[in-house]
Amino acid sequence: MPWCIPANSVWPARPGEMEPPTASPRRAGWRSDPGVDRALSARMFKQRVLERRTYMQPSKLLLPGPALVLIAVGISVWAAPAPLTTPLVPIADAYVRQDQPDTPFGTTDIENLETQGQRRIGFPCETNRQALLKFDVSGLAGDVVSASLRLERTSYIAPPSGVIVGLWGLSGPDADTWDEASVTWNTRPISSGAPLSTRPLPLPAQNEPLIFESTSALVGFINSQRPANGGDGIASFITGYADCPQQPWAFRTQNPSRESAQNLPSVLNLELAPLQTETPTETPTETPVPPTPTATRTPTATRTPTRTPTATFTPTTGPSPTPTNTPTPTNTATPVPPRCAALTPDPFGYACDDTQTRAFIAGTITSTLAGDDQIATNIPLGFDFSFYGQVFTRTNVSTNGNLQFTTANTAYANTTLPNASMGFMIAPYWDDLVCDSPCVGMYTTVGSAPNRTFVFEFRNIRRLGGTARSTFEVQLEEATGDIWVVYQNMSSDFNGSSATLGIQNGTIAFQYSYNQAVVFSGLAIRYYRVQPTATPTATPTETPVPTETPTETPTATPVPPTETPTATPTNTPTPVPPPTITPPPAGRCAGIPPSPFGYRCDDTVSRTWITATLNTGITGDDEVVTIPIGFNFTIYGQSFTEVNVSSNGNLQFTTMDDYWVNACPLPDPYMGIMIVPFWDDLSPDMGGGVYYETTGTAPNRILTVEWRDVPHYGGTTNGVTFEVQLEEASGRITFLYQDTDFGDPRWNDGASATVGLQRDTPEDVLQYSCNEAVVTPGRTVVIYPPSPTSVEVAALQGEAAPVRRWSQLAFWLIPAALVMLLSWVLLRRRVRARLP
Repeated sequence: MPWCIPANSVWPARPGEMEPPTASPRRAGWRSDPGVDRALSARMFKQRVLERRTYMQPSKLLLPGPALVLIAVGISVWAAPAPLTTPLVPIADAYVRQDQPDTPFGTTDIENLETQGQRRIGFPCETNRQALLKFDVSGLAGDVVSASLRLERTSYIAPPSGVIVGLWGLSGPDADTWDEASVTWNTRPISSGAPLSTRPLPLPAQNEPLIFESTSALVGFINSQRPANGGDGIASFITGYADCPQQPWAFRTQNPSRESAQNLPSVLNLELAPLQTETPTETPTETPVPPTPTATRTPTATRTPTRTPTATFTPTTGPSPTPTNTPTPTNTATPVPPRCAALTPDPFGYACDDTQTRAFIAGTITSTLAGDDQIATNIPLGFDFSFYGQVFTRTNVSTNGNLQFTTANTAYANTTLPNASMGFMIAPYWDDLVCDSPCVGMYTTVGSAPNRTFVFEFRNIRRLGGTARSTFEVQLEEATGDIWVVYQNMSSDFNGSSATLGIQNGTIAFQYSYNQAVVFSGLAIRYYRVQPTATPTATPTETPVPTETPTETPTATPVPPTETPTATPTNTPTPVPPPTITPPPAGRCAGIPPSPFGYRCDDTVSRTWITATLNTGITGDDEVVTIPIGFNFTIYGQSFTEVNVSSNGNLQFTTMDDYWVNACPLPDPYMGIMIVPFWDDLSPDMGGGVYYETTGTAPNRILTVEWRDVPHYGGTTNGVTFEVQLEEASGRITFLYQDTDFGDPRWNDGASATVGLQRDTPEDVLQYSCNEAVVTPGRTVVIYPPSPTSVEVAALQGEAAPVRRWSQLAFWLIPAALVMLLSWVLLRRRVRARLP
């Protein structure tokens, strides 16, 4: 039987190529998920099989549109034979490091594929980090005629020219047996011979894909791995450096792995020889006209013939609520009266209100949410949000219509709440949904502290097996802790009859509905924390009259939060959405242990800002310059008179690395001894500058390095201002933050930055934050060295810090004197014993 490909089997393509799915496809049939009923109905099973993806599972072949078969009136009409484009995603990928030869990095570390090398005088070009990729080629329907490997979004450190990165094929008995979770530098398969394909660096621009173009050697290697040609069906590759300039240099490339939150796995694009059949000779002239329109529309129309009017919603669901409001309320508004009044608050005190309207806020930032059963992770909220008594700054969003704070579960089959496997979750519409084009997940944070609102919008999403699109969103309020769900544009099959709506923390929940047709366009649900005992505030002495209290203040609960502590101090602190959330709690350092060397921090003190006046000379992106400190500064027991200042917000004492991707967490083994006030991808070439100055007189001088109004790479001209102060007398390091708002919640307040201190060898780290929005304007972080004495305490309190005090000298002199006295006594006894 000839191949017949459903219309939805081809994903949106870039110009000139096809794009892979963002994750492995769902198995046809039912899956095992915790807490999920596995007994799917026969109707649902048929629907799933109809919509099953044909993109590559390890052993399945994707055939694109030109090979479509039309069966009409018993006559088969074929497209003319053409090469078959087959994109494969890796079944395993990893990278290994020479400096940590027994440590696996396949599923840990930073979820990247790295290739790193160096050139030392008198040595050949060395590779000390290598990426490995493994592809399943057992299902290919024919020999490969063209092949290219695309590694997405390359970031790199490389000289202007002369570096060539290579791709080797792995062969031999251990070539395909490596496991991404355990492979290390010492256990990796070794490449030999010439590379199959090469690519010179640098690329035209950062974040461009690294593409190894097709060569006869690459094509021949893949064909040799096919079972039809005697291979084992697996093609494994390893990267390295084929050449580098004749000068000392260090360089590396970095690409997302298949586990990366960016959802941009590597892609092996193969072009196969056309399939040979007897049918193409029937009607070769008719192939250009009928295949595309007829073949792609017939399967979708037959699934839901009654849904044809919903086609009008698809192009307009996102931007315009007008057409969608007319059809949907007529279906659902009449039989769905407000539900919240009949629902009981959960044990934590969450309740709901569905009698109000709420303005819809459109998201402005595109998330990585896409595909079927996918998760967009670590989306910044822009502030600290309190949910079931815990504070969160980020959320994970599932294509299946929920926000998770402690899990990243892709379960598609909704259940009643609570569901322990979903943890802390907000479920605006948990159902088996698909976010394919034109669907996008958009988010934004609006307002100013302490009244900000985070929004995540599911725009133009559809149900699996359906064609109609719907748009709804979640709003999180900073000041009140309220959660709003606004259903802007809900099609007739998005009425909640197969969805779960509610909130939970994994053990308790407030469930609005489960598989009930209660959702319609214009519905707004507010989940809020009920003031647990608002009744005593009215008549605290009249406790014998409980019947009056519920009727007196059910609707007034949001009004009197300030009075409640006087009546019931044990219950009222939690319901009042926390005043400590903004700014973040000042005592963060209290929970950070000292580093092994003894460095520790304090963020409860204030410090005077020093405006530096000397320009470092940094004018471009990713630059490092050396400046004089002006005195001997001791860090990690070593004394320095110069320091290297990076445009990307760090000071280096033993390296000059301009790497823009912050290490999260620290340490970065290639940055040596480093002070990290705000390591992020900053871009002084877009505005602002970096300044320094040494003030004071010996022995109380201070070096100040100030990053002033420096924008983020890829952002607007909104810049941040912060500085680091190094003290001669005490060895203390102080970070001061004046402005940390880039105008983008992805980067604001340190959401994409690293703050702390490190030494690479032996390893020592004091990390204040790692991609956390906790570095707010006005924040001061003091890092002081080991064994603080009264000198440092006095300096923290603003006193002049003397170089030495008699108490310190006594601490050392008294024991020394005792040792000397004891030695003298023992010596005299020995001398006397020897005398006749």
